[in-house]
Amino acid sequence: YLTFNFFIESLLAGLCLFLLLVYDALIRLRGTSGTLPGKDGFPLVGCFPMLGKHKERMLMKWSSSGLGPVFYARLGASRVLVLNGYDVIKEALLQRPLAMAGRVESDLIQELYDGKHGLIQLDHGPLWKEQRKFGQTTLGGLGMGKRSFEVTIVDEFNCFATTLENELNMNEPKGVNLTRMLRLYAANVISSLIFNQTFESSWFAENDVPKHTARFLILLMYVPGLKNLPFVRQQLAITTRTRLDKVKIFRTLVEEHRKSRDPNEPRDFIDCYLNVLAKNKGENSSFTEKQLLYYIADLFLAGTETSATTNAWALLLVLKNPEVKRKLRAELDVVGKQPTLVSSNDECRMPYTRAVMQEVFRFRPAVPFNIIARKTTSELELKGYKIPAGMPVIANLWSVHHDPVTWAPDPEIFRPGRHLDDDGNFVPSNHVIPFSVGARSCIGRNLAKNELFVFITSVLRRFDLELADGCHVGDISGDSGMLLHPPKYKVKGSVK
Repeated sequence: YLTFNFFIESLLAGLCLFLLLVYDALIRLRGTSGTLPGKDGFPLVGCFPMLGKHKERMLMKWSSSGLGPVFYARLGASRVLVLNGYDVIKEALLQRPLAMAGRVESDLIQELYDGKHGLIQLDHGPLWKEQRKFGQTTLGGLGMGKRSFEVTIVDEFNCFATTLENELNMNEPKGVNLTRMLRLYAANVISSLIFNQTFESSWFAENDVPKHTARFLILLMYVPGLKNLPFVRQQLAITTRTRLDKVKIFRTLVEEHRKSRDPNEPRDFIDCYLNVLAKNKGENSSFTEKQLLYYIADLFLAGTETSATTNAWALLLVLKNPEVKRKLRAELDVVGKQPTLVSSNDECRMPYTRAVMQEVFRFRPAVPFNIIARKTTSELELKGYKIPAGMPVIANLWSVHHDPVTWAPDPEIFRPGRHLDDDGNFVPSNHVIPFSVGARSCIGRNLAKNELFVFITSVLRRFDLELADGCHVGDISGDSGMLLHPPKYKVKGSVK
C-alpha cells in the first residue's frame, strides 16, 4: 500500500514537472514583436539566477554588452521590458507617462494589501488617479517639501542628535550603529504629516521587510509557486503578520482621530481623509477606511525606509572621504556658526552642499530600479520595437546614474565636484533621477531632499564624527534588495 502511494505521488510530481516545463517552453516561444532582444534564462525561474547580488548592475551590463537600451528579461513566467539609459527612460516615462503607468498585479501583492488598496501597488485607472491626486494635494497643503515644514524636520533631528550623543558617550570607542536611529528620525518626520504626532515605541522604527526576506519576496512576485516552499512560506507569514500588526495600530490611531477631529481644522493626513470619507458617505467612492489604512502603510513605509537609507549612505560617503567632509564644514562655517540652526533659506549659498546631495542621489540611489514592475497600459512602439499592452516594465535608474559617457571619466567614484562649474556654482542635472520620473514618480521627493539637507548639514555642525575603530568598510557596493542598503558601519566621535 505504501509502495503504491509512493508510486502515485511520484507519478503526479513527475506530471506536474512535465506540465511546468511545457508551460515554460510556451512562455519562451511567446514574443513581443518577434524582434525585441532579450534573455530567457532558466526554466521556471527565468533570469533570476543570472542577475546576481546587484540586479541593476547586471541589467546595465547586459544592455551595454549587445542587448541595447531596450530589451526583455524573463523573470519567472513573465517577459519584463527593461529600460536602460536616460534617452529611453525619458521617452518611455516622461514623453509617454500614462502608457507605462500601470502596475503589475500578483498574488503576493494582493495578500500584503488585502486586495487592491494603498497607493504604490494600485494599477493605473480612476482609483489610482483619484488617490494619488488626493495625496499630492493634501500632503502639499500640510507642508510636505515646503520650508514651513522644515521646523518639524529640525525638531526631529534634534531628537536624533540627543540620542546619538548619549549613545556616543556610552559606547566610545567601539562605536554606534545608526540604523535604528536614522529610521526613527525619518519615521517621525513622515508621522508628523500623517498622525500629527511622533513616537518612541519599538514597533515604530522596525522595518516591515527585513533585507534577507526582501529577496525572497521579490522572487515570489515573479515565481508565485515558490510560496509552497517551507522557508519561503515562513518568511511570507512573518512579513504578513508584521504588516497586519502595524495596520491594526493604524486603525486605532484612525479611531482616535475620528473622535477628536474638528472637520473645519484638519490636523494631518488622516483628518483630511476622514473629511472626504464623511463627505462621500453612502456614495460609491474610492475613499474607504481600508483604503486609508493601506495608504497610511504605504506613506509610512516609503517615507521611512528610503529617507533612512539615503541618510545612511550620505553619512558613510562623507566619512569615507575626508576632503569632502572638510569642504562641507568649510562651507557651513561661512554660512553660520550656530550648530542647531539649519535653514533651507541658506541652501542657495551652499553650492558644495548641494553638489554632495546630488552626488549621493546619483552614486547610491536608495531605489536603483523598480523591481516591483510597472506595466504598459496600451500597445506602443519604442525604439522600433512593438511593445504589447500589459507587459511588465523595469526602468533601470542605475544605468542613468552610472552612464560611462555622461559621468566620464569616473562614474564609479564618489566625486561631488562633478556637479560644480568652473566658478564653483552648483549645476543641477536632469540625469540624476533617484525618485524616478513620469506619472509614478515619488510624491515625497521634496520632503526627502529637505530631510537630507537638514541631516547632512546639522550632523556636521553638531558632531565631530568618524568611522569607529576597526570599521573600515572597504566594499561600498551595498546590499541590494527592495532598496540599495549601505554596508553596516559604526561611528564614533563627540559633540563639537
